[in-house]
Amino acid sequence: MKILYSERAQHTPAFSLIAEGWNELVQTGNSPDGVAISPVTKDSEVVYAALDNGEIVGVLVYGSDWVMDEHPTRVQLAYVEPSSRRKGVFRAMLAELVSRARTLKKTTVVMSSTPENSDVMTVMRKLDIPLTTITFEIGV
Repeated sequence: MKILYSERAQHTPAFSLIAEGWNELVQTGNSPDGVAISPVTKDSEVVYAALDNGEIVGVLVYGSDWVMDEHPTRVQLAYVEPSSRRKGVFRAMLAELVSRARTLKKTTVVMSSTPENSDVMTVMRKLDIPLTTITFEIGV
């Protein structure tokens, strides 16, 4: 598996997986703030996971406040294909994002969720990432 990065989500082979991930969040009622409007834009930055055969199996999308020092890195969408879950895909993408945050001298990566999204709650607990309200803050 390779972890890749792009400044613009639109220009990656991961773009269709972003739509699939957002659709799953909306269908399960787990989109942030309960809205169906995606915060992901064509200009969102993305870290994504590709298998050796080129299949894209995970995406981690973050927004434009990434470049502003006074703001934390905000994850807008994290999604791993169901067949690739529990194989370290999310962990590898998150490690790449944290590495990028350190390079830019960021102090925090923020990932918000709804309390009803038990999948996110389980993963973050397993990774030993503290919960502050409904926002996970990852020190970098």
